[in-house]
Amino acid sequence: MALSRAGAHASCDDKFAGDAVAGVVAVPRDRFEVLGVCVDACHLAVEFEEPVEALRRLSAAGVRVGKIQISTGLEAVLEPGDHASEAALLAFADDVYLHQVVQSCEGQLTRFTDLPEALEAVDPRSRLWRVHFHAPIFLERLGRFRNTRRELGALLAAVKDGKTTQHLEVETYSWAMLPEAHRGKSMLDDIGRELRWASAQLTAPSESPAGHRELAAVTGRRLAS
Repeated sequence: MALSRAGAHASCDDKFAGDAVAGVVAVPRDRFEVLGVCVDACHLAVEFEEPVEALRRLSAAGVRVGKIQISTGLEAVLEPGDHASEAALLAFADDVYLHQVVQSCEGQLTRFTDLPEALEAVDPRSRLWRVHFHAPIFLERLGRFRNTRRELGALLAAVKDGKTTQHLEVETYSWAMLPEAHRGKSMLDDIGRELRWASAQLTAPSESPAGHRELAAVTGRRLAS
């Protein structure tokens, strides 16, 4: 199993596993075996999709995983009147990429095409946001905000035996858009830190199934909040 770097990405418009299964199984059977999907860890997390369950659904439907993109997004807990967090989030908006937002509030998911659109939506409730901004995977937090590294860790633990796919890419591409406070000494240093962090996860002792259940329970509680 080898790690590589990548730069391309796709948008996260809907639930990944369900859409992937529906799309691939609709292909004529004589072409089915040559098709596969690319699993992007950031997109799974942004959609509040539990990574191990997503892999299970793909496997059950016979959908091959051709590549896994090792990436993380932002998670923000926003309380009513939390203008400081909203201002801090605005620093992650740019004119180059769309940074889709999925909001979890009172058991419902609401999707926004871009971060400025989400920030303009007035909502007086407490809510949890996940933002499609590919953050450095070695950072646990970016100021006020959590990185979705815990979700990425669960995905890597599930695929490190190499049976799902041998193709893994570290896919952070937003270095130039990253607020300066979260940058290291150089992009090369940061890329090296990402590869070392990913390699450490893939060679660490396997986590117990209970650990995966605990992560699923945490995700479920957030969705219900």
